[in-house]
Amino acid sequence: MWCILKRNYWYNGLPGHHLWRRVQKQHRAKWLHNKLDDPLEVHSSLSGIQNHKNRKDTLHIEKLVNYVIKNPLADIAPHAIAYMFYHCAKNNKLDEDLWKTLEFQALRWWTNFNDRMFYGCFYGVLRSNQLRLQTVESLQKEFNQRCLPTLKGTQCFEFIEAISYNNRTDYDAKDYMKVHLMPRLLETQGRLDFLNVPKQLMNLIDMLDRMKYYDPDIWQIVYKMLDKKTFYEIRRWKLFYDKILYLRERGIEKETGFDFSKIIERYENQYKNTADFQYFYNLEEKRNYTVHELIERAKDTPATMTWQEGEKYIKHKLPKWYFEKEEERDEELELMLEEYNFLKDRESGRIKESASSLISRN
Repeated sequence: MWCILKRNYWYNGLPGHHLWRRVQKQHRAKWLHNKLDDPLEVHSSLSGIQNHKNRKDTLHIEKLVNYVIKNPLADIAPHAIAYMFYHCAKNNKLDEDLWKTLEFQALRWWTNFNDRMFYGCFYGVLRSNQLRLQTVESLQKEFNQRCLPTLKGTQCFEFIEAISYNNRTDYDAKDYMKVHLMPRLLETQGRLDFLNVPKQLMNLIDMLDRMKYYDPDIWQIVYKMLDKKTFYEIRRWKLFYDKILYLRERGIEKETGFDFSKIIERYENQYKNTADFQYFYNLEEKRNYTVHELIERAKDTPATMTWQEGEKYIKHKLPKWYFEKEEERDEELELMLEEYNFLKDRESGRIKESASSLISRN
């Protein structure tokens, strides 16, 4: 029974839920020693309470912020301090009194921090532009010793995102990224599968462009990811095609030394070989066709024509109701239909009269 209770979830209402809940409370009471949970995750700070969609509980963060501001001298657990550093920066909670209190609490419980807590604190400092320079340098030193040697590619990406929001004048965050984070990211480039997600790759491109960071090593990774893309829908194709054209307008090719002509040519060839792409997107004017243009092009196309039979038309049928609306009926069929409806109405009227007469007799 107790072996089964080691699982990390148990639905409410199932046999043994109360026992699982008691065991979980015991584990969480010993959390600082056993390191069972991540202090930067929302469900860890909420004592296991988490909704089904894994959304952040912003109301919980607001309560923590208000409590810390009202009680600056209160005893706050080290994992709660790291949690607030991390999530207050992500949610743009930049109140000066709040960060002064967090700095005081961090220095107060410094010796009780583990590696993951220093990770959260340093991320919050980089993204929020808060705290004194001495505290930032101390956090950087601890982070470099404890976390940097084992940093993963996704974590490097997260810190690059934080540095893209950093605009301090007394601390050069971009230089730190160039000296420490980028070499670590290049070491883990064989495990950068997360860049296959279009949103992550677009975020990386936007961050590098926002910071005006043109190091050829990191842009080579971006170039390879863009070059190997294959598209099956127009929305994603347009996203990447427009992004490459934007980078060319920004002069990224000249700054990085990479020519995007080959990638653009490959994307355009895929456009020319895909009927759906040609139907929705105007390559000459670099824009989507409007709804009225799509309807006019489909309406002018014969319903029986295929893609192989025409050079200017693309077979995309409109809904059935559109053709039924404009369908011309035969006059003889119209007369027969009217006669049928007339006889049907007359017959139904007779049935009603006979039924009423029977009711009156009874």
